[in-house]
Amino acid sequence: GSANCDMPQSAVFGRPGGGNVSAQNAKTISGTVVDDQGLEIIGGTVRVKNTNTAVLTDNDGKYTIQAPADGVLVFTYIGYAPKEIPVSSIKGNTLDVKMEMDSNTLDELVVVGYGTMRKSDLTGSSSTTKGKDIIKLQSFNALEGMKGKAAGVNIFNNTGQPGGEMRVIIRGISTINASTSPLYVVDGVVMTNFELLNPNDIESIEVLKDASAAAIYGARGANGVVMVTTKRGNGGGAGTVVHYDGSFTVSSMARKMDLMDSYEWMSTFKKGLENANRWQGKNFDTDLSKIFTDRRYFDAEGNPLYNTDWQEEASRTSFSHNHELSIQRTGENGSSVGAFINFTDQQGILLNSYMRRVNAKMTYDDNPTKWLSTSVNLLVNHTWGNRTSDNPYGQGALRTMIEQLPWLPVQLNGEYVQNN
Repeated sequence: GSANCDMPQSAVFGRPGGGNVSAQNAKTISGTVVDDQGLEIIGGTVRVKNTNTAVLTDNDGKYTIQAPADGVLVFTYIGYAPKEIPVSSIKGNTLDVKMEMDSNTLDELVVVGYGTMRKSDLTGSSSTTKGKDIIKLQSFNALEGMKGKAAGVNIFNNTGQPGGEMRVIIRGISTINASTSPLYVVDGVVMTNFELLNPNDIESIEVLKDASAAAIYGARGANGVVMVTTKRGNGGGAGTVVHYDGSFTVSSMARKMDLMDSYEWMSTFKKGLENANRWQGKNFDTDLSKIFTDRRYFDAEGNPLYNTDWQEEASRTSFSHNHELSIQRTGENGSSVGAFINFTDQQGILLNSYMRRVNAKMTYDDNPTKWLSTSVNLLVNHTWGNRTSDNPYGQGALRTMIEQLPWLPVQLNGEYVQNN
């Protein structure tokens, strides 16, 4: 798990007909939510503002929720403007709500393969995620910040390694043997190692999810296209704007496996000998002092001298940090220059696992004539790190730290102990 000071509060969704408000003077409110055409909204969210209490509208657009008398109900649905209604203004226990289309959302420009279009004019399916939403988690990978923010886009962690790759599936798996990864296009250029892109440089991400992607990019876009627009020099308005962003993250193991300590291991080993003698006709000597005679690890009675928690020894509480400095300048003639410098140090929970990145980007935009526009984008990226194998079929650290003998010490006479 990880802790971050900018972590958004998670909602707790219930079924239609349930909330979990414990405030005094709670009021049960029911009703129906419809759109501007009078049609029921299915799966709309009804939330008590500034709390974790929220429910979804059912197949008939109906909801039931408990809210404090001094609370505020917030109604939200994709493509519609949010609506807030104070509980104190509700007469009785019934509230029917009519949602209005969000015209601002429809007027947004959407990046497609051959330029930009207004969202209201786009017939293909797409999802938009803003850069400021992506960096809220301050993760090494931009895809980590996209989780849950693009409908129909499923993002999975393939590994817990720092800077590890992620799996992206758009609208389900369409093939068994071939790759399911989408095509990544950054500022019009196809990028292969998208996980190395600095999330702080991203202005917005558009995900093309249907045939429109294949029509533009051919077979490469069969699994969808992730189109990224990065920041440029005109983001700060007229003049020069200098901006700094920084974050600090603490990560630790959420839970350890309950394993046997040295004494439990010895007791289980002895019980195994006794069971073999009793049920398999064996004749093993069950006197552990005669079996475990290595005085480096056991005393004269066969009791272990060490009791090592290998999960504790192999893991740590890690501290990661991220720094971003940007300089954006817009000239009087409309030209703009941008400089972006980033340093990220992501430390892993396993000892000696980390990933560091230094990223620098320069942009220049100008329109020297009415019929000519110029744009320059220079990106330099350097990444280095150290990973520990997490292959469950090999003897990697994740497997070894739960299989290693607890009566072995980490070091003996200044040298690391090996289990041969």
